[in-house]
Amino acid sequence: MNEQRLFELIDALLETRITDAERDELSQLLRESPAAQDLYRELIELDVMLRDTIQVSLGDDLARPSSESALSRDEASDESVVREAFAVRTNAELRRYPSSWLAGLMLLTLIGLIGWGIGDWRRHVRPVSFTPQRPVVATLRGLEGAAWRVSTDSRETKIATGQVFTNGDTIRVGESSTAELTLADGSRLELRASAVLRFPAKTDSPRGELYLSRGGIDVSAVRQPPERPLVIATVAARLTVLGTQFRLYANEEDSRVELIEGKVRFERRVDGRAVDVAAGQYAIASTRGSPAEPLVARALEDTWRLRHTIPDAGALVAFSRDGVWLATASYSQVEVWDVASGEPCYQHPTAARFDELAFTPDHSSVVALSHQGSALHWRFADDTVATADLIAVAGKMRQGAVSRDGRWLAQATGAELGYLAVWSHGRDGVFQPLPALPMKAGGVAVATPAGGGPLIVACDELGTVVRWEAATGLELARFRLESPLHLLDVSADGRWLAGYGNRAGLVLLDMGTGAIHELWPASSVKVYDVHFTPQGGSLYAAMADGVARAWSTADAQPLLALATGDPHLRSIDISSDGQWLAVAGDRDRVTLWQVEPKGPTAAPK
Repeated sequence: MNEQRLFELIDALLETRITDAERDELSQLLRESPAAQDLYRELIELDVMLRDTIQVSLGDDLARPSSESALSRDEASDESVVREAFAVRTNAELRRYPSSWLAGLMLLTLIGLIGWGIGDWRRHVRPVSFTPQRPVVATLRGLEGAAWRVSTDSRETKIATGQVFTNGDTIRVGESSTAELTLADGSRLELRASAVLRFPAKTDSPRGELYLSRGGIDVSAVRQPPERPLVIATVAARLTVLGTQFRLYANEEDSRVELIEGKVRFERRVDGRAVDVAAGQYAIASTRGSPAEPLVARALEDTWRLRHTIPDAGALVAFSRDGVWLATASYSQVEVWDVASGEPCYQHPTAARFDELAFTPDHSSVVALSHQGSALHWRFADDTVATADLIAVAGKMRQGAVSRDGRWLAQATGAELGYLAVWSHGRDGVFQPLPALPMKAGGVAVATPAGGGPLIVACDELGTVVRWEAATGLELARFRLESPLHLLDVSADGRWLAGYGNRAGLVLLDMGTGAIHELWPASSVKVYDVHFTPQGGSLYAAMADGVARAWSTADAQPLLALATGDPHLRSIDISSDGQWLAVAGDRDRVTLWQVEPKGPTAAPK
């Protein structure tokens, strides 16, 4: 081991001036020596302690993320590196903030402890050993958010880009985070939020199995040798890969695979039944139900094509009823776009962030509602604006809803005794209050059936769902769910209710019969928005993994899994004729998709 070169590389790493070539060289040096790995781990732990101390004393802006300065916490340094690196880092921070006597005092104390630790380490010198270590099975190539490595002795360590994994290691991805891994054979895995993946524990087998205990992964596998293909197992299934692209999701009871290209062998572990899943198909394996239940691969729609990409448009979308216009809302403005061309036509600056959008029946105005109570009626044709603060009489507003025609609004509040505010909205832009409904609701939705009055549907914190006639306050139906729902949508005819809860997942409730179907499990990726098609035949959802999905309300079977290119989706809408789909990501990028019919029944209903 070249100690001088190792010192130079680690010094460049800590000062965030290391090149890609030097980073690879440093990784190679550290792989060659277990002793170097141990020392480097100590350096990173002390570095984290130093940054945490600075952060507490001076604020978050002073501490730099460890991902900018560390290869991994399982890589190492030596004694001279520890001394030099911390001297450089400490002097830099003190020069930057000379007036903070408290931070200086704490840093001096910490440096003293570091010096004592180094002295103690010198009294217990560990000889450098060149015993070959376990082979690297994967490397962390990219990370958004946070992730942890869990070693075979159950020790959990926060990691950064460059982290390597060996047999028996586990990676755990944090909430709202994503991690990109490269396997030893070059295959790429993208782990979604809250995913947990364990690498093969057996070193005597040619390959072993990856084990996905929960969450979702996107896989781009290189062509696999037939005698030892890549295998990914879950609690419910075992998937054998020969070279393909697919998405795999797992929870405590179910596993689901969606094929983008190629083919996989999908086996249900409870009874050994297997099916070949090809491109454009999906399959679901469960630990529940009868073993005699068939395991089949079903087709997904693949007729949607990207037509327009609109950057910086906002995180909220809504189509006009005639499909000509698309409204979007961001933190600073509401805009109207021409759907056919994807070009902006009208803009209105705002001071509030709006959470609900709808067009009026004549397609000339946009109605918007903020979950803070601000309401907007904007006639974009002549740029006339009416605003109002719909402040609830009791409690703080928690959720809001606007009917698809923009004529009815509802506000769920946190009032202890229950207060669900309802408003009507006329063509003149005036918002009129109606008698409040008696519920402390966590989620609310509004429907306007043809030939009938508006319907309000809400769910409370206990999972009770109630449907009212909005104009009179008459209760029409009541249902009890096992878990509450905070995100709701109602089909235009008032029959179907779709809702998502952190414990319930995405469910479909037939309010005519009371039948409940689970469409998406709570332990998988989150759902951020749901919308029925105008006829109620399909339900579309914006998902936290960047995929737009759809289900048939008739049989609760999946129809669509469309990768939009965004890491996360926030809003979704489908045009009245079913020909256009709009989705908004968390980076305010809006994409417009158009269906390409392959036959007379290809368009969604």
